[in-house]
Amino acid sequence: MNIAKDEKGYVVWWVDRKFMTDDTFPNKCLDVDGGKKTVNKKHLRAYKTWSTLPNKRKDISEWVNTWLDAEEKEALKKFVKKRKNDD
Repeated sequence: MNIAKDEKGYVVWWVDRKFMTDDTFPNKCLDVDGGKKTVNKKHLRAYKTWSTLPNKRKDISEWVNTWLDAEEKEALKKFVKKRKNDD
């Protein structure tokens, strides 16, 4: 996912918000154990990587492409599109 200059703030806000409100974010890190989704060390690595990430679009795009699954990327795209239309 490529992030435009005017979209960077929305992407950062969305990812920060997801980390604060969703214990299982990002979904790509989830393990399924007997039908139950479990959080693991990959979640901590994703958060640590995000929290130390330089505030550059290239780095943010790379993080999004590495850690988010297709469903989350689509939700992020919809959020950014909606916010840009609201402004």
